[in-house]
Amino acid sequence: MENFCDRVAILADGRVRVVGSPDQLGARLPHRSVYRIVVQGNAASMTQKWGQIEGLESIKLISEGTATTAYDLSLSDEKAWLSVMKVVGDLGGRVETYRRVDDQSLRRIVAHFSNEDMETDSSRSIIQSENQGSQKGSLG
Repeated sequence: MENFCDRVAILADGRVRVVGSPDQLGARLPHRSVYRIVVQGNAASMTQKWGQIEGLESIKLISEGTATTAYDLSLSDEKAWLSVMKVVGDLGGRVETYRRVDDQSLRRIVAHFSNEDMETDSSRSIIQSENQGSQKGSLG
């Protein structure tokens, strides 16, 4: 995204929700880590136990094969990752692969700011300060 623009304006419902650089807007996204994990074992039992882990925000099924199942797990707390791995081991499963796949893309930024209620004082002040800055120059 940084290769395409140095400032972004997000519009929703006919209103400018937020304006800023991709880095500024990305920094305002809620902190989370996303891991893609491919496991062998009883996937239904794993997801049920994972659903009880504090700090695990969501479990998204990516693919399901005869031997392995892949998930994206969104964590609000990195410590939850240890609990995820423990569940797999406790249920006799096996982790085939895992990697971080955090999404700081423009798509995530747009989704966050277009769905969020931006009528807070802090949001208004950021929009106002950005607008004042843009009055001094163009949106290049």
